[in-house]
Amino acid sequence: MVWLPMYLPVLIAGCLLGTWWGLGVGILSPIVSFLITSAWGASMPALSRLPFMIVELAVFALVAGLFSKKIIENKWVAFPAVLFAQLAGRSAFLLLAAIFQNVSGLSVGLVWSQIQSGFIGIIAQAVIVPIVIIGLRYLLNKEKK
Repeated sequence: MVWLPMYLPVLIAGCLLGTWWGLGVGILSPIVSFLITSAWGASMPALSRLPFMIVELAVFALVAGLFSKKIIENKWVAFPAVLFAQLAGRSAFLLLAAIFQNVSGLSVGLVWSQIQSGFIGIIAQAVIVPIVIIGLRYLLNKEKK
């Protein structure tokens, strides 16, 4: 919960692959993770949190994907793209918790504490992911030439 590793491929996919492919990665990532980790008896995310995680990561990818064409034009746009995607995704999670707190077992307070505990991961990703995207764009452009 601190480093938020599932967000990494979703943010990268959104920024590099665009809205629709990124959205697919965002939706499928928590499902695939749940299926794989359930085989070992410790599902991640938990089944009760899976729908929230699907929406959260879909929003991450969707927002990041909206910046993909601008990232092609200007690699530095990857930094605000990741920040806006993180803000939108975490906000969507918080909003869903507020809407469904009476039936889900996820309260706004619990979700807020999870967001706070993942703050270090969010900051690290806000720096690392754009650098990875810039590096991958460089490699992809280098191979085209």
